[in-house]
Amino acid sequence: MNDEESYKKLEKVAIKKGFKVLATPYINNSYNNQTQKTIHIYCQINKRENFILAHEVGHIYEHKISRYFTVYFEFYAWVVGYIVCKVNKINTKGYWKVAKECLKTYIKKC
Repeated sequence: MNDEESYKKLEKVAIKKGFKVLATPYINNSYNNQTQKTIHIYCQINKRENFILAHEVGHIYEHKISRYFTVYFEFYAWVVGYIVCKVNKINTKGYWKVAKECLKTYIKKC
């Protein structure tokens, strides 16, 4: 499966959960807006950005978020994003490397 197909599958998962994926070149950090039911991501479609989209889809599955558990929920979203990739037969080679890079930013904040 190529990057474009992987992106479309991940976008479909988000849509099934009632979320819209908004891709823009004017964003530095991807995020999930639970109130507006949107996922904001960088517009480039490649393996790294698809992994980040999978992570944001993982946030959809979260329940109650507490500021004290940010690192836990970030890790949880990466795990769920990985499972979403596996279920949708998306190649996960390099997924945990990207996750580690992104999780470091939260660990430094603690």
